[in-house]
This record gives sequence, C-alpha cells and structure tokens, in this order.
Amino acid sequence: MSGPSISRRRLFQGTTAAGALGAAGFHGARASTSSAPNILLIITDQQSGRTVGPHRLTDCHTPGFDRLISQGVSFTQSYCSDPSCVPGRAGLFTGRASNEHGALINPLPLEDDIDDLGTWLSTYSDYDVIYMGKWHIPGRKVTRAFDLQAYYSTAGENCDPALVRAFEGFLQNRSPDTPFFLVLSLYNPHDVVHLVDDFDSGIDVEQYGVPFDQLPQLPPNFRFPEGEPALVERLLRSKYHEGFWPRDKWRLYRWWYDRQLEAVDGAVDRVLDLLWNSAFGARTAVLLTSDHGDSLGEHMLANKEALYEAAAQVPMLAAWPGTWAPRGLDDRHLVSGLDVFPTVCELAGIGTPESMRGRSMVPLLDGSATEWRTSLQIQSEVEGRAIRPDTYTYISYQDDAAEQLFDLRAHPWELNNLAQDSAYTSVLEEHRALQEDHEAVLEPTALSLEGYDSAHAEASG
Repeated sequence: MSGPSISRRRLFQGTTAAGALGAAGFHGARASTSSAPNILLIITDQQSGRTVGPHRLTDCHTPGFDRLISQGVSFTQSYCSDPSCVPGRAGLFTGRASNEHGALINPLPLEDDIDDLGTWLSTYSDYDVIYMGKWHIPGRKVTRAFDLQAYYSTAGENCDPALVRAFEGFLQNRSPDTPFFLVLSLYNPHDVVHLVDDFDSGIDVEQYGVPFDQLPQLPPNFRFPEGEPALVERLLRSKYHEGFWPRDKWRLYRWWYDRQLEAVDGAVDRVLDLLWNSAFGARTAVLLTSDHGDSLGEHMLANKEALYEAAAQVPMLAAWPGTWAPRGLDDRHLVSGLDVFPTVCELAGIGTPESMRGRSMVPLLDGSATEWRTSLQIQSEVEGRAIRPDTYTYISYQDDAAEQLFDLRAHPWELNNLAQDSAYTSVLEEHRALQEDHEAVLEPTALSLEGYDSAHAEASG
C-alpha cells in the first residue's frame, strides 16, 4: 500500500528561478514615479494567521481586519519566513531566508551587504520612504534609508494609538506630488508577552478579574505531539507546559491575546478611515502582514519559534479599492513574508535584487496570475525547516532523526505524524527531496552552517 503521492516537479514549480528574480529582475536605472501608487505597509507583531477572516480560531471582534478583507483579499495560506521576531522582520525587509540575511536569532545582526527594502527603493525610485513604529532589526539602523517619523519603545497599548496619530498628521501635512512608501509597524498583539512575565512572578488568574466562564476554551491540540525534534523539546518545552501553567492560565493567555488583537484592530480600522477618507485613498495600495504568529496554547506552547501552523502562519491582507477587485479569501495560493519586498518593488515599477527569494504578489492581486509556487520553506532557530505544499507540512531539524509529516487537510491540528507511517514513505521522500531543492538555491552564511549552538554563542559573546 502507498500513501497519496505528489509530483515533485509540480510542487517545486516557480520556487527557484522565477522566485529568485522576484517581480522583474534588476533594473539599473531609477524608475519614473509619475503614475506610481502610494504604498502603505502595515505590520502587526505576533499575529497568527488564525486570527483573521471567517476561518479565524480566536473569539474576538475585528472590524478593521474584516473591512480590509472585504475591500481586498486575505491569503489564508500565508506564512512568515521565520517564526521569531528579528529573523521574521529581516525576512520581510530583505526578501531573503534567515540563513542568508544573517539575523538567525533575535540578537544577531543583519548582514551589512544585504539590501533592505528602504535602501532599495531609495536607490532605484523617487519614492519618499517613511517609517513609523517598531523596527527591531539589529545591525541596521532604520534611518539608513527610511525617514523615521515616529518611534516608541514601550507597550503597544501606549505606542499604537500614538502611531495612528502620527499617521494622521502625516496625511494632513503631505503633498501629493511625490508618491510615498510608508511602513506603519504596530506593536500589538505582542503585549501578550507581559502576561507571561506576570505568570512567571506567580500572579494568579483571579487577580485579573475576568470571570472564568468568559475565558476561551483550549484548542483541540492542547497536548504534546509525539516524536518532536530534540531542539523543540529543549528550547520550547523548558517552560510552557501544563505542569508550569495550569489550564486556567492557558485560557487566560488566549483571552488576553484576543484583547490585544482587538486593540491593534482598532488602530488598523482608524488608519483605514484616515486613509480612505483622504485625498490619497484612491491612489494607495495597502498591504498588511505580521512578523510571526503565536502558538496560543496549541501543542501546549505559547509565543513563537515553533514551526507549527499557529506560529508560522500569519495574515497577508491587501486592498486597493478601485484598482484591485475585492477577492475575499484566497485559500489557493501559498504566500510568504519574503513576497513583500518584490510586491512593493513591482508596485513601485522597479525590479528586485537578483538574489531575491520571494515573488511579487501583484499578479495574484490584479487577477493576472497564470501560475504560482506550489511550495515554500519556513526556517526557525537556525536548524529548523518546514516545507509547506498545499496539503502537507514537513518539519525537520539538522542532524535530528525525528521528522514530522502532517496532512493538514485530513488532520489540521497537526497531531497525526505520518513520518513513521509506511503508507506515506513515498510522500516523505518527496518532501525530503523538496527540502533539498529549496535549500540548494540559498546562499547560507558561514555561521548558519555551524548550527544553533554556535549562533547562540555568537549572540551571547
């Protein structure tokens, strides 16, 4: 007996040569901006893709996100390049994988010779390139290319409203003569991490005053998967487990996350009001994504780093009313945080660096796409790799015999590991080969080849 088979050629279509060149290859001259749109990129922090649209798995009210989807599109198969803060953000702004851009884990800096989106637009277009909010990419000052107009370093409950006011002031004082690329990098729902600090200090659930019957239920996969890789056990199981947090704390974690999500949704809703009621609304393309997700208690994990869906999946929303037809939910196309760079470049009318790993989403947004990638790679903690075709997720770690293969259509909660099932031997082999294919096109740094321990020694040294 053999399990369901997939074509490796079909899976890998469009992920190497076409994906590496991005929108249109490299243009050496500055592009004309006479008809170029304004571009607003909104980044939330630690927002799982499970939180938007009718398929969301959180219990909260999000009119801002819903409004953006109703005017545009939500890619339900959208993934960060790396489910950790700095690596994920560096992927957004370079279009390169973590083992290429050098920011492998949070303390490590971006490689100096890697172009970021701000420097690229500043060099090859006449756009005004503006940044507001959280940056969090070591080794690269945001002011190297961006005009930094607002920056705060406290909790999102304070920062996000201030950033919205800064955006309002920007629109009120903006001349329409030159197009702008503006990044509005919000802080929430990241504030949920402060609850973890409270739990560490021994604060009880009762002290928050939330009636127990209002706390959301735990997800169906609130238990350990069998046969996890050693790095997951060592890194992620050291603290967030049922023995450390009783079930009511896990439920409060999900409740608290929902409240932070509603707060950032309010900021997004206000930004859309300001933009779409201004003179710039009809000429501005809006993209919204996040640096990574949050495990939200799935597999008894909180926060990020894990390659499971809740932390790796992120929102990818886009709208340009009057230009892109509303498309609602797109559950067909796999998109990545690495696609932001080439998408912005195509909107701006310029090409991308030759080493770009993402692809422009513009053909998906304007309805002109005829083919698209059939798989993508997600990296984590230097040694982790997930390969995500349209049906399966394959997870592996360097020098670790433990592999995971999940059929997300049949078992969306990632509890039925098929890697040891002889009926799926051919599928497993195809995914191993697919991982080799994805890795073969990358240009890894020397430190990335040394592994997790060396990267952390470098960061702490």
